Amino acid sequence: MKKLTLIVAFLLSLTWVIPAVANAGGPVVLMGIDAEDGGVGGHGPISVYQSVATSILSQVTKPGATGILVIGGDNIQVQPWWQALGAGVGQTVTFVSGPAIATQDFTSYKMIGIASDYLNTFGGMTEADNNLLTARAGDIAAHINSGGGLLGFSSCALTTPYGYLGGAVTCGSLDASDITPTAAGTAVGISDALDICCWHDNYVTFPSFLNILATYPAAGGLVAAIGGANVVVPGFVLTPATGTNIVGTSHTVTIAVSQTTGGVTSPVSGVTVSFAVTGANTANGTCVTVANGQCTFTYTGNTVGNDTITAMATVVGQSQTATATKTWIAPPSVEVPFDIHPTSCRNPLNAKEPGGGERTVIPAAILGTVTFDVTKINVATVRLEGVPAIRSSIEDVATPFIPFIGKKNATDCNTGGADGFPDLTVKFNKQAVINALGGAGALSNGQVLVLHLTGNLLDGTPIVGEDVVVILNKP
Repeated sequence: MKKLTLIVAFLLSLTWVIPAVANAGGPVVLMGIDAEDGGVGGHGPISVYQSVATSILSQVTKPGATGILVIGGDNIQVQPWWQALGAGVGQTVTFVSGPAIATQDFTSYKMIGIASDYLNTFGGMTEADNNLLTARAGDIAAHINSGGGLLGFSSCALTTPYGYLGGAVTCGSLDASDITPTAAGTAVGISDALDICCWHDNYVTFPSFLNILATYPAAGGLVAAIGGANVVVPGFVLTPATGTNIVGTSHTVTIAVSQTTGGVTSPVSGVTVSFAVTGANTANGTCVTVANGQCTFTYTGNTVGNDTITAMATVVGQSQTATATKTWIAPPSVEVPFDIHPTSCRNPLNAKEPGGGERTVIPAAILGTVTFDVTKINVATVRLEGVPAIRSSIEDVATPFIPFIGKKNATDCNTGGADGFPDLTVKFNKQAVINALGGAGALSNGQVLVLHLTGNLLDGTPIVGEDVVVILNKP
């Protein structure tokens, strides 16, 4: 019996030395107040925010982490405010903004702070910085899922508020100075001490992995703060976040889906992801993630402008949304050799010459070269000072003058004939061109003008050319 008692006592003693398993995820607090506005004390005593930060830091389980990294904001109001917060909680504060956000290491920090947006706080988070941070959504998720903390303030004035969490957040606006913490809020340090002026944002929709931390009692219970003590961010990252392409080309985005269980992040296969493109171009499609948790979506942009690409899926029972943007630009223009009155130099243009026969047209040619094939020109798009060509043919008539662009003088031309490369000869209505130049009355005898040719190749690539004429104003 004595031996049994000793064995039981020994086993019981083991329960005190077995280490506890850390909960997955980390503490997150997002509040609809521009805390830094007005500097330290501008929106309530710094001590009330230090209490929240202390609660967050006490629940961080990220191994070996230390210090606070603050993203966004300048050194006028934002940085002094965060320095004061850090001093009160015994943490060194590091700041990053601008292009450096794209490469900043997040792994060594205990807590990440997100500055209020620039419209609510002077010198706060800019659109550009928010876009850079949103592109790091996967790294923010890794920080939180590994047990790191996050404290963020009002961001609803930005185009993609809280985009760094990878889910869609929509907001409303108000002015309030009274909140009611929920049980989840109390667990991360939200208290009635935050009944201060002024709260501006309410959260209308937000990812399901975030809890309601506080509400506005005077506004019918609208949501004032979101987050949680053990937030796990489902990985749902769309890359590249931004980019620029030439119209007529294709663009591919990759979605990466993952989940974190027991502190271990793993890819999720078999997830059907829907894509919608809105903006200058529209497109839709789906893909299914494979073993690495990824799949791709490709579309072609045919219109100049900006697109928003939205990816949507349900991951482990949670609706997820991620966005990226794409800018489509016109292809660079191809400079082509253009010759008015081929084999003639100088090139006269009689603004008052009586009409009749060939006198009613301006003969010209777009000249072929060893690297430029005139049969690839879309003749219907060819214009001289905006006037369309009325006739065209393919024949070898002249040799190019170099440079093609940048002509200034009446002698910037040559008399060289056929050179072995086919040319596109074109004729333009002379009176229409003169009218485009302001009419005969606006032109003076001996005036030297550079006339401009525009058009497109069959693939849509713009072409430009020019030649010099000398105005003759005689009947």
